[in-house]
Amino acid sequence: MADESYDVMVIGTSQGGRFLPIDLAKAGRKVALVERGHLGGVCVNSGCTPTKTMVASARAAHQARRGAEYGVRTGPVSVDLAAVRERRRAICRTAGRGRSARRRSSSTPLRTNLLGQGKVGTRDRLVPYTVFIDPQLGRVGMTERQAAEQNRSVRGAKLPMSAVIRALETGETRGFMKAVIDADTQQILGAAVLGVEGGEIMTIIQVAMLGELPYTAMANAVFTHRLLAEGLNSLFMSLDAQ
Repeated sequence: MADESYDVMVIGTSQGGRFLPIDLAKAGRKVALVERGHLGGVCVNSGCTPTKTMVASARAAHQARRGAEYGVRTGPVSVDLAAVRERRRAICRTAGRGRSARRRSSSTPLRTNLLGQGKVGTRDRLVPYTVFIDPQLGRVGMTERQAAEQNRSVRGAKLPMSAVIRALETGETRGFMKAVIDADTQQILGAAVLGVEGGEIMTIIQVAMLGELPYTAMANAVFTHRLLAEGLNSLFMSLDAQ
């Protein structure tokens, strides 16, 4: 490379750096983009997207083998790994073409920091995570131990998925929902959901936490009948029964 100077060097083209160079260039910056592998980085090419397609195929096989539990005769179930891999490649290609539609959401914090005067980071922000096991595990906020270490007075609520009507109807009763509450302020401090679509259910609680809603708002909320979200009524109402 010839000796040149740049305003910005972006290393890697995965989730954060995928479209940031475009925004910087449009803003008049001279940008160098460094990528040692495939454009798009790990997420689209070998991480998030391809692994989740494999998980979906495995789950489809698992559900097919459970057919008898639902009164459905399926016969022998086999997995065509070549077809599974081809599906994975096709979805990754589609995801790659659709990346521009997600450009703003994926690079907004970095863009704010570099193009504006913002100082966007993870400090003092709710950073959730989901583990794509079966059933899913979604987590956000504090655990009871972490809250106690901050000398907070805490209350805990826990509900087995077997007590959630939608989970019973679909035969997905493994796992539980759990929430940690500040006993003094009634604020939700954290939550964990291990169960079918656990990450999606956890995100509902995360939004409530972002809005600083007391747990009573979730206990009394009207959720669509029959959704897994209805279990949140029972989870938070259980605090009043303690």
